Amino acid sequence: MDGYGNALTSVAIGYGRRPGLSGLQGDDRDKQEHIHVTYTENQVTNAVEEVDLYRVPLPCEVRTYELIELPNLSPAYNQPE
Repeated sequence: MDGYGNALTSVAIGYGRRPGLSGLQGDDRDKQEHIHVTYTENQVTNAVEEVDLYRVPLPCEVRTYELIELPNLSPAYNQPE
């Protein structure tokens, strides 16, 4: 976060279905059991703070990356019910 409350970096995680619980087969099942992670970097404009003028920074550039082939680090997630 910058001084104006703009998020400069963020991570979003989409957890897949637990292995073996999907009724799907083959590639469809594998896709639904996969964890999806994206990392986002935001850049903002410079603030304008003068005696008679005030503008807060606004988003000007966004870069989003998909993180792939991550190891599953959660042992609880892999436990069958």
